[in-house]
Amino acid sequence: AEQRRREQEARDEEQRRLQAERRVEQDKSRSEQQSKREAVQKARQAERDAELAKEGEQRQEREKQRTESLQKNLEKLLAVAQKLVELSEKEDLQLKPAEQALKEAQEAVMALTSLPAERRREARQRYDEARSKLVIRVHALREQKDWERFANVPRLESLCAQVEELLQVVNSDLDIDPQAAADHLKKLQSEWKTVGPAPKEKSEALWQRFKQTADAVYEAVRSAGEAERAENVKLREDLIKQIEGLTEVTDWRVATDTVKAWQAEWKQLGPVPRAQKEQGEELWKRFRAACDAFFEKRKGHVAELVADREDNQRKKEELCIRVE
Repeated sequence: AEQRRREQEARDEEQRRLQAERRVEQDKSRSEQQSKREAVQKARQAERDAELAKEGEQRQEREKQRTESLQKNLEKLLAVAQKLVELSEKEDLQLKPAEQALKEAQEAVMALTSLPAERRREARQRYDEARSKLVIRVHALREQKDWERFANVPRLESLCAQVEELLQVVNSDLDIDPQAAADHLKKLQSEWKTVGPAPKEKSEALWQRFKQTADAVYEAVRSAGEAERAENVKLREDLIKQIEGLTEVTDWRVATDTVKAWQAEWKQLGPVPRAQKEQGEELWKRFRAACDAFFEKRKGHVAELVADREDNQRKKEELCIRVE
């Protein structure tokens, strides 16, 4: 019995030892698994922390960019407002630049979608006030332009009446100087350009009235000018015939004065028709040749007179010698 008890105790002891070893192994295994889980958790936590840190940096960068964008929008809005203020205070402000500035300012403000919250109201108020000032100036300029347009109507009507009167004179006066009429037409056209526009409801009608009459004057002057140029051809031919007809000259002094008068008359003649330009050049060559021939003939006459005087002087001297 004692032996069996001891063997039983030995077996119990061995079993306890084995159980203890198994517990140690289990504890070790659990510890290793726990360590692995903790390592995995730490790695995951580190990844989450890194992601959070990155997200935080990105959020900060976006916030920084947004703040910078808001600040830039604010600066742009204030610059637009300042430009409108400066324009509204400009003494020599013109209507078209002012209207264009208002349009560009509105487009610029529409593009500014957001502003810093703490200065949004103040900036918007400054812009609205600046824009209102310029709008008031623009309305005043428009009213002034309207009055100027109405004031231009009598001046434009007067020019229309003058060009119509010129047309009547050109059509009725056969002795009208085409060049003088053309110069007067150019003067009226230049004056028209200096007058500002008329109201829209009258502008086109006045312009057509003036233009159509001016075109009619131009055509009439052009026709008269062509007729005068054609007459100039005939006058040139008459002068040439008169000089060429000086074949027998008895009084060279009178003849010379006459030819010089014809030369002066030639210079006073107007141009020939453009289509007869070559004929005009040929007439000039004929006229110059006729004048040269006359003065060459006069030179021969003068030479004969000088020779006669010298011969008479020689004879007188010989006579005086004989008398002595």
